[in-house]
Amino acid sequence: MKVLVCQHGARHRYAVPRILEEAGMLAALYTDSTTYSTLGQFARYATKIGIHSSRLASLSARIPNGIPRHKVFSSDRLLWSYFTKGLISSDLSKDFNRWGFNSADIVYSMYGEDCKFLELAKSQGLKIIIDVFCHPNLNKIMRDIYEKYSVTGPYPNINKIPMEDAHSKHIFDLGDMLLCPSEWVASGVKLFSPEHTNKIRIVPYGSSLPIIEGDTPASSSNSKYFLFAGRTAIGKGLCQVAEAAENLSREYPDWKTKVAGLDSRDVSWMRFREHLQFLGKVPLDKMRSLYQEAYAFVFPSFCEGQAGVVLEALTYGCPVITTKASGVDLKGVAGITIPPGDSKALLAAMLNLIETPKLQRTYAQGAFDLANNFYTLNAWSNRLVDALSDCHSTQPK
Repeated sequence: MKVLVCQHGARHRYAVPRILEEAGMLAALYTDSTTYSTLGQFARYATKIGIHSSRLASLSARIPNGIPRHKVFSSDRLLWSYFTKGLISSDLSKDFNRWGFNSADIVYSMYGEDCKFLELAKSQGLKIIIDVFCHPNLNKIMRDIYEKYSVTGPYPNINKIPMEDAHSKHIFDLGDMLLCPSEWVASGVKLFSPEHTNKIRIVPYGSSLPIIEGDTPASSSNSKYFLFAGRTAIGKGLCQVAEAAENLSREYPDWKTKVAGLDSRDVSWMRFREHLQFLGKVPLDKMRSLYQEAYAFVFPSFCEGQAGVVLEALTYGCPVITTKASGVDLKGVAGITIPPGDSKALLAAMLNLIETPKLQRTYAQGAFDLANNFYTLNAWSNRLVDALSDCHSTQPK
């Protein structure tokens, strides 16, 4: 069995094709710009000679480690489309068609990107795996949140909802297996396309952060800060975090709530933001110490596929307060699950941990154990390989 992985960007730091390569199952990786493409090589050279730009740095960091160079096919079409304001098509299907199928039996697609290529592969007898990495009703959920909290300006993708619904329906029809990273996403697929319930396979991701041998749960029980991480505010529940922090300050004025990934200027419209300590963008190597030192990680998201930041917090033994919609099952051992949009429940959970240090320590150990057993890259690899093997062995109806 050989699998052709098609993905835009460096999702999971190229973990899926790397897992398949290590399992001897990767036919090739078809993707957009990487450090091997023309623009990627330019970005890498520019960075080396001291030309500093966040866009160039991001592009030069797209290195598909662990994947043989001859198996990486990367196209700059998406970037050229951006630079030419759409004069060049952004659809990578033309490039993928030109590269062929590389003797693959299965095409693994991130939510049906470059659908024309998937249609061609299907017509040639290849099986199609759709990685449903986000809830199919994400934009509808976000629209309702923006309306509920009277956020200035429309949610950017509201006008695309009908088109995105049509895309989801088409790729769910096209796919032979719908891989969902969480029960939350699976429930969304069932609601959106109940006729495809039998195609669903729940395959939780693993943390993309390495667990360092000898690590133990962080001794953070003496810490006096909670941590939030994310680059958007509304959908990830930062408004509720700010309100909870405002109420927390009345009883425990020496406790802080730190926010990684955002600056206060990014949320100038938000109430109670003065009760948050904004850290701006934090490098990955610095995030480790933040997770280790935090009393708990708070992430009351309204809708994720499976929140990577929650997995990162678990990796370092940081107790978590989150929602089912984060897509991460804490299994009752790694923290507290609350309803989305409920700042009172969030505050109650924070107070519960402050006033019960033993519970915080229990959840810290539970988080560490859960990350080390269920959310490792190795565990994810086993789940993924098993699912693809099942798909390959299933006879077409």
